[in-house]
Amino acid sequence: MDLHALLRLMHITSFAAWFRTVLASLFLLKTLEPELTDNASDAPKYAAILKQFNKRETKVADVAFIGVILSETLLAWLYHGWCEWVFVKTALLVVQAAVAMGYIIRFTGLSTISAKPLNSATGTGSSPFRFRCLPYSFC
Repeated sequence: MDLHALLRLMHITSFAAWFRTVLASLFLLKTLEPELTDNASDAPKYAAILKQFNKRETKVADVAFIGVILSETLLAWLYHGWCEWVFVKTALLVVQAAVAMGYIIRFTGLSTISAKPLNSATGTGSSPFRFRCLPYSFC
């Protein structure tokens, strides 16, 4: 396998891994939402599971994002040249990463994880997540 094919494989695989982490986070948050916001005594256990998942998922996402940028840069430098499209694509990847992180922080409240469940009957207590239903979500 030549270097060009290897770089393309790395680029596609890294991009797929990065998207997998984003989608896995969203699906896990949606799956654990009832357990984290219920009065059940298992809420601290699910919060700990989520924290462990987030640590591991962040490592995978960071490596995948760096792999995308690195392989794109090497492909442009060695094979395709530095045209406007390379800069546009790099800017779009950075914007996409910022939007994904903004979405996760804004709509799931990852910065406010706590193990104290929300009392759904009275609305008291602190919720580990503050979900907002969007028009295209599964709420």
